[in-house]
Amino acid sequence: MKLSTRLTALLISSFAFSASAAYAQTALPFSGTFNIDESLAVSPEAGCPILTGIISGQGTANYLGRTAISGTNCVTPPAEGAPPVYNFANGNIVLMAANGDMLYGTFSGAFVPTGKGTIFTVVDGTYSFSRGTGRFAAATGSGKLTGTQDIATGKGKLQATGTISY
Repeated sequence: MKLSTRLTALLISSFAFSASAAYAQTALPFSGTFNIDESLAVSPEAGCPILTGIISGQGTANYLGRTAISGTNCVTPPAEGAPPVYNFANGNIVLMAANGDMLYGTFSGAFVPTGKGTIFTVVDGTYSFSRGTGRFAAATGSGKLTGTQDIATGKGKLQATGTISY
């Protein structure tokens, strides 16, 4: 009876290992470049204490192809007398692949002046993916967000580099 119990335990553990190995995801390198347009709205009802940034645009990303981008984030302008840093937090983003599959994520960081008029650059920018639709239904990933934006026009270019698993 002892041998039978051990054999059963061994079989169950091997099935569990096989099942988890079959569902394991491999982290792949991710990169994307997006031309964005951001408008700001005063909307504390949207969950942002001061300003809500509303983003739209397009670009390309590996595994997605031509990509539409949309999202929102909370923007905190600099306090009077403070350095001109615009923090953005609680960002939610949707990337829609060429075939319609979607990838959902979050992002945060700050914009600081470049010294070239109203052009600001992203510092401490990060993103993470948590789910999606279609082939990205179980997607995860994270990485660095860089780029520039003209804070007078809202037009900018963002780059995302990191990993994705799906």
